[in-house]
Amino acid sequence: MGFFYSFVASMLAALPFWLASKAVIFAYKNINNNNFAHFKPVFILFIALALCCGLRFLFLYLKAKSQESIGFQIAADMRLEIAEKLKKTSMGYFSENNVGSLLNAVTTELSMLELQSTKMIDVIINGYINFVVLCLFMLAIDWRAGVVIFIVGLLGTLIIEQINKKSRQNSDIANHIQTKMANNVVEFIRGINVAKTYGLESTVLDGLRSVFGQSKRIRLKIQAKFVSINSVLLLLLDSATVVTILICVCNQQDNQLSLNFFVTLVFFSYVLFNSIKEMPDATHILGAIDDNLHHLKQLDKMPLIDMAGADLKINQYGVEFKKVGFGYEKEKVLHDVSVVIPENKTTAIIGPSGSGKSTLCKLIARFYDCDEGEVLVGGHDVREFSYSSLIKNISIVFQKPYLFHDTIKNNILFGKTDADMAEVLRASKKACCHDFIMQLPQKYDTVLDEGGNSLSGGQKQRLSIARAILKDAPIIILDEAMASVDPENEWILQQAIASLVFNKTIITIAHRLSTIQNADQILVMDAGRIVQKGNHRELMAEPGIYRDFVNIKEKAKNWQL
Repeated sequence: MGFFYSFVASMLAALPFWLASKAVIFAYKNINNNNFAHFKPVFILFIALALCCGLRFLFLYLKAKSQESIGFQIAADMRLEIAEKLKKTSMGYFSENNVGSLLNAVTTELSMLELQSTKMIDVIINGYINFVVLCLFMLAIDWRAGVVIFIVGLLGTLIIEQINKKSRQNSDIANHIQTKMANNVVEFIRGINVAKTYGLESTVLDGLRSVFGQSKRIRLKIQAKFVSINSVLLLLLDSATVVTILICVCNQQDNQLSLNFFVTLVFFSYVLFNSIKEMPDATHILGAIDDNLHHLKQLDKMPLIDMAGADLKINQYGVEFKKVGFGYEKEKVLHDVSVVIPENKTTAIIGPSGSGKSTLCKLIARFYDCDEGEVLVGGHDVREFSYSSLIKNISIVFQKPYLFHDTIKNNILFGKTDADMAEVLRASKKACCHDFIMQLPQKYDTVLDEGGNSLSGGQKQRLSIARAILKDAPIIILDEAMASVDPENEWILQQAIASLVFNKTIITIAHRLSTIQNADQILVMDAGRIVQKGNHRELMAEPGIYRDFVNIKEKAKNWQL
């Protein structure tokens, strides 16, 4: 309907020129006539002119109303679609792709789509409609002028197509630098504290300035190319306007064109190419949007992990690795790992940095899919589960917990969204965080900063444990949950974790002897392989990494500053 309204508006744009020319000529011929009755046709013409203008604005309004919301709706749908895919995407995608790239896609690129797409398409399509209507009108009045205008229109179309081609090529370069800028800004924000600590904030800022300068140079270069091509088009159109007027003058002097139509064509000539003059800018922007859409379509290739899974229910919660191999891109991290993690027992995993401890745990929660072998939970390959049915059996407490910009209550409710306040309080008390929450101004309704930066590390960790307690999953993964807490918080966290792990299958990555020694099973990893397995007593009886590790820890107890 929008294009129909545009066509009618174009017809109504042509008619006023003819009416205005008739009114001007009639008034000119009767300029010395003082009889008011002779000017009645002029008033009728002006009323018709006003009616045409009013109807044109009405149809333009109807066109805008039917088209303007389309871009916003498309962008909103695409954002929701991307969010839905991100929810089902392997965690490897987020590790291998910079946050800035995703940020650029869902903000800058989609914002351009929703704000500009329908407007620019409207300018181009309606520009052609306007030109064709006015060109036909011109052909009906004087075919010679009409032919000139038609030829110029074709040449203009070829130039506009060239602008579109260049814009698509340049847009890829512009998007690349835009993504680079977004990555650098994210890195600057995340690293400013470290930079200030070493007095290098100016150095980091210089890097940011360099990227901004590079962006400016690239965009100025792109704009310069566009301006040069657009200038050729504008020169062509203005020259065609002059030629059209000259043709009209010659035809009028040869009496091949009436005075009425001569005035109409002269009026026409000044506005005939206006619709085409607007099209290069629109084409330039659409070229960029088209490249943005291509970039957004690349997100369709995100590796999804929830495609063929079923909602499986299990009644035993042991974990088993069968000849598991896994790597990040070309780097192999795990090699032929086979081990059973028994149900309702505590298994501690230790090993040097980079030995594959965290990766092993991430495969259980299906943050990644293994390249070789199988990871079994409750006797089923994790790939047989839908992600939601798998993860409801697993709680993870990370070394660096993330808290959302929301109330404390809602952050805890991430563990169980339908829990009532009594359950939240019970989980908070078990996690030893109820007391400090009650000291906050709004208590459980206190809104946290993004990441929970207003709380200490120990407080954030206790809130994450409260989440896990509320979830009450049968399998608990503790990913170095106490690696960076002070002794006072360690004792409190040990109490909180004791409430969490009762009668559960526990997998803990730890460096503290107090955590490791009491484990039912200890797995020692090195270079992506399990090199030792047993309990503390068994492993201390044999030479190896574990005994060396314990001896170093024991010696470190006697160190003093």
